[in-house]
Formats: sequence, C-alpha cells, structure tokens
Amino acid sequence: TNLGNVKCWGRNVEGELGMGSSQLAVGTSPADLGSALPYLDFGKNEHAVEIAAGYYHTCAVLDDGQGNASGNLKCWGDNSEGQLGLGDVRSRGLSANDMGDSLPFVSLGTGRLARQIALDTGDTCALLDDGTAKCFGDNFYGQLAQGDWTSRGGQSDQMGDALKSIQ
Repeated sequence: TNLGNVKCWGRNVEGELGMGSSQLAVGTSPADLGSALPYLDFGKNEHAVEIAAGYYHTCAVLDDGQGNASGNLKCWGDNSEGQLGLGDVRSRGLSANDMGDSLPFVSLGTGRLARQIALDTGDTCALLDDGTAKCFGDNFYGQLAQGDWTSRGGQSDQMGDALKSIQ
C-alpha cells in the first residue's frame, strides 16, 4: 500500500521537497506529476504519519513500521537558523545522500517523542508525548519561548535534553 508515503511538489530551492534533487521547481509540467513524481525516502521501513511544511523546510513525524506513530521526527530543507534541529546549519534534501537513512532523527530529549508538529518560516515546534513542546530555529522575535532572542538547533549542544521544554 501507499499509506504513509509522501510526494511533494512546488518550490525546491533549499531542498524542501526532499527529493534529493536540485530541480528548482517540481510540478510546472504535467510530466513532473503522477507516477513520475517519486515518493520521499525517510529510511528503511519509515513512513510519515504527519507532515508539515514551512516556507523553506519540511518535517515529518514517522511511524513504527506498523502504521502507528513512533514519534520520531525528521526535517529537511533550509537549515540556516537550525530549524531542522540537527545541531548544524547545513541544509538537507538537495542531494540523494541527504535523505533516507542518512537523514538523522531530530533529538528532542531522552525518551521524548513528537506527537504533532508546526513549522513557520525559519522555526519548528513539536508537541511532545509528555504534553510539553520544544521549538527550535529562528528566534528573532522570541518565538521559541525561551525568554531571549537566541536561535537554537544550529549547534550540537542546543538540542536533545539541552533544549528546554515549553510548559
């Protein structure tokens, strides 16, 4: 079946479509769509149970291989502000080597799993299994609710347990 498989089209300047291709726009020709449009590769036995798109990046909550939400989170596209939550600022999705099993899971903290996600232009928020939330990426207007203007997610010591939860 195709349950949990995802196809994306539209703008692809930052790899936000996750196709592993540098094609700048997908869907401007009927030849781009339908069976010609590939499914995204989240990794072996990984399928999406929820997907959200920001302006230049995309994230998916994945399943456990049985169609149930595992709470594992993967993000791709622009990462200039750490909005992919991977501890660096390297964008992902323009190269085939960026996706699939090569695309790391976002570290949300020990034992924490994503239940829902929301994306904005340069930031990402995840509602976690314990009812709290964690946000990362651009914090120019304080949108990460950390009491400061510091962006998070672009350095290896800013994610996981180091990223404070929002109550």
